[in-house]
Amino acid sequence: MKKTLLFLFLFSLIGTTAIGGVSTIKENKSVMAINEGETSMKNGESRKEFDSYINNLENFPCSFMCGNVGYRGFKQKYFTVIEHKINYLSPKEQHIIRMTMKNGLVITLDTSYYEGYDAFDWTIWIKNSASENSPIIKNFNAADYLLKGNNAFIRGILGDHEKQYAEYDFDLTKKDFIDENVIGRSTHVTFPYYDLANDDGGAMIAIGWPGTYRAKFLYDKDSQTTNFVGQGCLDFASYLKPGEQIMSPLIGIVRYYEQNEYTAINAWRRWYVDCNAPTNSDGSKFTSIQGVFLKRDIKEGATNDADSETYETWRDSYNQVINHNMDFDFRLIDAGWYVSPNGESTTTDWWGHVGTWAVDRKKWPANTFKDTINFSLERGKFTQLWFETERVTHLDDLVRNYGFDRRWAIAEHGNNELNFVNLALEDAYQWIKNRVVNMIIDNKIGLYREDFNGEPAASWAVYDAFTGPNRKGMTENLYTQNHFRLWQEVINAQLSVGGCNYIDDCASGGGRNDLLSLRYSFPFNRSDADWAMVHPHSMPLRLAFSHATFRWLPLAGVYVNEMSDGKVGMYNMRASYAPIMTYALQFSKNKNLDWDVVKRGQAEWAMINKYLSKDYYPLTPYHNVSDDKTWDVFQFMDPTSGEGIIQAFRKEKNKDRTQTVYVQGIDDDAYYSLTDTDGNNTLARVRGKALKQGYSIILDNPASAAVILIKKLS
Repeated sequence: MKKTLLFLFLFSLIGTTAIGGVSTIKENKSVMAINEGETSMKNGESRKEFDSYINNLENFPCSFMCGNVGYRGFKQKYFTVIEHKINYLSPKEQHIIRMTMKNGLVITLDTSYYEGYDAFDWTIWIKNSASENSPIIKNFNAADYLLKGNNAFIRGILGDHEKQYAEYDFDLTKKDFIDENVIGRSTHVTFPYYDLANDDGGAMIAIGWPGTYRAKFLYDKDSQTTNFVGQGCLDFASYLKPGEQIMSPLIGIVRYYEQNEYTAINAWRRWYVDCNAPTNSDGSKFTSIQGVFLKRDIKEGATNDADSETYETWRDSYNQVINHNMDFDFRLIDAGWYVSPNGESTTTDWWGHVGTWAVDRKKWPANTFKDTINFSLERGKFTQLWFETERVTHLDDLVRNYGFDRRWAIAEHGNNELNFVNLALEDAYQWIKNRVVNMIIDNKIGLYREDFNGEPAASWAVYDAFTGPNRKGMTENLYTQNHFRLWQEVINAQLSVGGCNYIDDCASGGGRNDLLSLRYSFPFNRSDADWAMVHPHSMPLRLAFSHATFRWLPLAGVYVNEMSDGKVGMYNMRASYAPIMTYALQFSKNKNLDWDVVKRGQAEWAMINKYLSKDYYPLTPYHNVSDDKTWDVFQFMDPTSGEGIIQAFRKEKNKDRTQTVYVQGIDDDAYYSLTDTDGNNTLARVRGKALKQGYSIILDNPASAAVILIKKLS
């Protein structure tokens, strides 16, 4: 529902007729609000803050320049409100405000407050309704936000791949903080989520933009105020043609009012899960799922991406899964199922032959591709299918055989394998949309998996220059608008065949997991570095990734495959528990696969997965990806039921059989039972105050783990 409303609003702005006054949609109370008493709200301070913006638009925390004039907020002198709609979808109160400027620009502010979550967000649209080009728009800061509070600092994590989600703390009293993404994949290298903290509490802040962006945090000691400036389309500077419009990033802010890191983490997680994440197709809140990936059975190796499943290979693997009664919801068909633009089978280079999105009939003759999908459907499972929609290769062959137009391709250089479909062009958008949507509908694909293995920023800049002067950032902005338009078309196609109300946002694993993208998607694989590039699994790396990403991405996924000895093991299984699990095992080829361990892990996950999207408490410090000498302990608690889990990991070279932690999220005077699923660290009855003062966990062996169930006693 949230995505559909956003999409309809997004494209209704084009050609909208002005209507005066305020219209109100009847409140819908079917959307779940946070539990009473489980919020950090302080005397309605977040509500007062939001109202101070919405009731006096000149205070709204944004800024931009048009021509030679700078604007901060929307002063009545320059902006005339022509429409203000309020939509109530509890807990969300959405305001859509349209304003005109004398030069013909129409500004649309879409901003919402989330009652009970201390949260608000906004997106800004600027459209040229005049008959001639607009003045140049630049310094388009979606956020120009001030937060009071002494001794400000930033907590955050770095991006995926070479930065490996490393955590950081940055003292703003010593230096300004500037974070820039210049490559065009929002969570590669950088990560646009920030905990701006000070003595009085703080704000969890996100820039929802999949491309380039900048975040600046400037602390002023005299006023004890931090200025957060956030923009997408780095250094945008362009005029708008008649009828053109640009959009800002989605800015998300969740306030908290005490200096407590756990309070900050869980204020964010609660809002993200309840108010930002996509729902299931029936409108219910997303529930944990698991799937199987059969491709690793083809031959030895980590991912076998040069090869693909074929009509001859899949059935043995699938039969092993079924015969061993594995629990799963979906089956992933990965890269390599498509034919090369020249008509040849993609047997050696999956990356260098994309663009057709037509089935390779040598691998899948006649109806065999539909047969394998129907095999899943007959068993109540859906198929997840890999695409890399935005990249095209072998352009001459695509033109000759598939109706592609060379003018639709943009590239940084002459690399035949790194051309992007220019989604900023309507004809290019329609071509790729039709190919993908038809493939989904014709084959009843339940879940579209979108990979993105390239850095587009330089290519966007090339096309900006090609279109003429004073158009910096326009390609990226129009491209991004149509990218989300494509995602909504894909979701609609999936729903039409009984599939999902979301997509799998892959982008080399963790490359494009910004807040706006995650309104349409889930990262089923939070990082390629967490499995495909590190084979066999590195448990210290996996645990470091979990420690960091659980803070910001409560509903991300993890892949599971064997360790170097060909075994799975409960240490591996438990380190992999996440809301989305994909089993990438060698189901048929590995004759020594311990199915009992796999089934035991699945049963344990089924018992505890409901807690993984609840409140999160990292009970040990962050350790880097190569640290194999420490313990990692995580706690998840449901504040409503008083139930939860502790996950404890004694790593491979650790010499301490005992780790003491301080249990969180519990009541001092209540009594709890702690039950170790292995039977070793069980307490039948213990007071909450005692657990807060210290609970010692024992693991006799390195490279081992425990799952401990917490239950509040009556």
